[in-house]
Amino acid sequence: MRTSFRRVFAVLAASMAVLIPSAASVAAAPVGQSGDDVSPFIIGGDDAKRARSWMASIQLGDRHRCGGELIRPQWVLTAAHCLVAVKPGETKVRIGSLDRTKGGVLVGVKKTKAHPEWIPEGDHNDIAVIQLDRPVWNKPVALSRGLPKAGTPTRILGWGKDCDSNPDDPACWKNPVNLQELATVVTLASKCGWFDPKSEICTVSRDGQNKQACVGDSGGPQVEEQHGREVLVGVTRGDGDDGEMRPNVCTTNPQGGQGAGVWTGVGPHLHVVKKLMRDCGDFDDAEALERDSRAVA
Repeated sequence: MRTSFRRVFAVLAASMAVLIPSAASVAAAPVGQSGDDVSPFIIGGDDAKRARSWMASIQLGDRHRCGGELIRPQWVLTAAHCLVAVKPGETKVRIGSLDRTKGGVLVGVKKTKAHPEWIPEGDHNDIAVIQLDRPVWNKPVALSRGLPKAGTPTRILGWGKDCDSNPDDPACWKNPVNLQELATVVTLASKCGWFDPKSEICTVSRDGQNKQACVGDSGGPQVEEQHGREVLVGVTRGDGDDGEMRPNVCTTNPQGGQGAGVWTGVGPHLHVVKKLMRDCGDFDDAEALERDSRAVA
């Protein structure tokens, strides 16, 4: 039976932010969301050596819940399932720091809007926008207009948990303070289940080892280097090949091999992102996002 990370970790510890698994290797029914535990950590990654002006930590109750990306001065992109922890007047977003506890700029939330076809019990269209309570001066990330092909080298970043050897061990529930990164590669769609190859990205660690995004990384970025700059190609959705709660659930598939993860493709959802911004009343930034994205493949 496929089990939602959100449900499992809500039961294990109310303090965790949980990533939704995107797929199981066997057929199973999707499950609903529970509480305000929402996101996935990068396991096997390294401390990021430099800050990204656009990298966001979404925080509620002084705890990191999800990742996000600044796409316009007053707009952050994240996973739709992360919105359960995004509450105007309560949630804070730290942008542009390596350290999730300090540095960068800390701002509040004004509005949120999820993909109209996303449902908590489903897997696809897991993308949303957050309107900040004020614009920031940080440089936004460039957005891809397409999907990277299998074999494309990419990179993922996040403050998700960096241990999943024992899901019952509280030591494996802690988020790293420093931003983590992992060299990844887009893999064949067949490596992921509950997966839409037209709008999502199946990804594994580039070195072939058992390393992957996990609880706390939801909403965070997958980037590809294009012409010397990082371009956002995907938003972290969840586990790509397994939903059962077991040791090494994030980093391995049910057979013990290298685990895959699923990212919501930015390019196929760009038109929806612009509509969500317009629905919140910001027509100028929606049009600016369109102009900026035209320069990216």
